[in-house]
Amino acid sequence: MITKTHKILNLLLITYLSIGITTSLYAKPNANGFQEMGELVQVKNLIPHLVSNENYVEKYTFDANLTDSNGTGGRLYFSISINNIGAGDHKLHAKGTLSIGEETFKWNSKKSSDQWQSDKKSLNIKAGGVTLSGGAEQLLFKVKSRKQEFEIKFTPQVQPWRPKNGGVTFSKSNHKAEFALFPMAELEGTWLTSEGQTISVKGRGWGRHSWSHLGPHEWSKWSQLIRIFDAEKQQSTFIRRIHVAGNYKPKVISYVIVTSGKEKIFEGYDFVLNEEATFTDKKHSNHYAFPTRFTIQAKDQTNGAELTLKLNTKKRLYRRNPIAKLSWVKRKIVEMVTKPMEYAYYFDYNLAIKGSKPFSMTGEQGRYEVFHLN
Repeated sequence: MITKTHKILNLLLITYLSIGITTSLYAKPNANGFQEMGELVQVKNLIPHLVSNENYVEKYTFDANLTDSNGTGGRLYFSISINNIGAGDHKLHAKGTLSIGEETFKWNSKKSSDQWQSDKKSLNIKAGGVTLSGGAEQLLFKVKSRKQEFEIKFTPQVQPWRPKNGGVTFSKSNHKAEFALFPMAELEGTWLTSEGQTISVKGRGWGRHSWSHLGPHEWSKWSQLIRIFDAEKQQSTFIRRIHVAGNYKPKVISYVIVTSGKEKIFEGYDFVLNEEATFTDKKHSNHYAFPTRFTIQAKDQTNGAELTLKLNTKKRLYRRNPIAKLSWVKRKIVEMVTKPMEYAYYFDYNLAIKGSKPFSMTGEQGRYEVFHLN
């Protein structure tokens, strides 16, 4: 017996296949980005865009190492995402963790579009007890529950940065995928714990903001994020590689940003990556593959300085399917257009820059994230 669910799936499959046949008859447009010197981030770049596209997604992510007044270590993770994926537009999900020693405060709040607010001229997101406000000069995080609350200022040491034109532009349309990066910032604030104790916290962290008219599967095959963040030495490296594909002509676009103290000391694009070892996911039907030991060579956009990064993954943090918890029907519908998998590793690294201002970084706590879609 053919059920209603099977009829829906068959109709969607026929529609998807017919769209694929039709689009294959025409030349695919270009996706362009990561080719010119970046720009300073302005408050208008940080305000939620709230476009109506079906696969619109926007995310704010911040991560920091913290200590209290006694020197006890901890961490802050603060995230807000907004999307149109699935039923309903502009759904918001706020989650995070604040910890110092044995004390931990976690929050996880999902709101429909009528349950949270945002200003049109300033960054001021309010979702229940969670608030993100401010601008490129300083951000303010507030979280309040029935038993505890905190307020922490996030002040960039290095000027926030974004690629030229925000990121990636798509020809024959006004669609964009934009990125903003906070490479190094100082944090300071107070936390009222569930025991009624007030803890003063400070530290250093980083953050990023991204948004797109399109879902990742519509314009990319895979993306890679490489992050080296040394709070003690106040050094950071951020690298992004994206394999453009989907509805657009295939190519790989990339950038690398290096900071030290309060300065951005390297900015390069379209670097060379030489693979020395590769992982292939034989458990996945698509057999996704990506490099796990490699060397990156890049040139600075302005002064021609040369960067070499040797990276060797060690401990894998996770391999996970982001749609695994969807219902069978929803998962099968999503898998018609994308079969996503996420991977994350720690890695050892040796980074050197040759030029007017020689620079080096070595260590073993870099983080490498890979997101495969098709």
